[in-house]
Amino acid sequence: MYLNNYNLDDNICVISSAEGKSAIGVIRVSGKNLNDKFINNFFVPKSSKNSLFPPRTAIYGKIFFNNELIDEAILIRYIKTSSYTGEDLLEIFPHGNPIILKKIIQILNTLNCRLAQPGEFTYRALLNNKLTLNQADAINNIVKSDNIYSIKNSLRILDGKLNNDLFELHNDIHNLIVSFETIIDFSDQDIYFDNNNLLKQKLVNILSKLKTYINLANSTLFLKDYITISIIGKPNVGKSLLMNMILQTNRSIMTDIP
Repeated sequence: MYLNNYNLDDNICVISSAEGKSAIGVIRVSGKNLNDKFINNFFVPKSSKNSLFPPRTAIYGKIFFNNELIDEAILIRYIKTSSYTGEDLLEIFPHGNPIILKKIIQILNTLNCRLAQPGEFTYRALLNNKLTLNQADAINNIVKSDNIYSIKNSLRILDGKLNNDLFELHNDIHNLIVSFETIIDFSDQDIYFDNNNLLKQKLVNILSKLKTYINLANSTLFLKDYITISIIGKPNVGKSLLMNMILQTNRSIMTDIP
């Protein structure tokens, strides 16, 4: 089911921690007006006298519903200007028992927070210009990657350097096009233009950058579908030698002793 079938003005909630039992679980809530009044519907701070929840501050307290104690937890509130989704955001850290986590989700449902669809938090971050499309894709890869190399590559994309480099390349191409069109349109007027050698060098630099990015993309394609390979054979038939040749380094110890 597609995300655009749902009302993006809804408040949403989800269990963000992995399935199973753990010491600490994570529940996230995103939407509008997730303020002190909303939080006081289910959360009672242990030390706060006025029940206020300053942004980006960890508050320890108890979760209640219908006068029933559900759990003790830590809650952090983010305002929309500094949150992951670009909306008001809550992160709740109760104990990681699935029974407790599901009970808290039920409480949030009664407070008009529907269950988020897969990827909806990142989708809202994308819509609210908190992420670019390839950064959103990088987050998906980080969550689903099966190897450290793929994670590292996705982290480089998430860092934003690639976006900045591509934006700079886009500007270089745009400026070169402007130069060519200006020369064509005003060739009959006494106006100074960059000489041909300079324009040629700019074009060579752009092509070189494009080639670098294409090679980088091709070299990282296999990371998403990373596989484990076993080199199997009888003793002293050259398994270690083959491995070292593939890696182009002396990674595996070679010996004539079986």
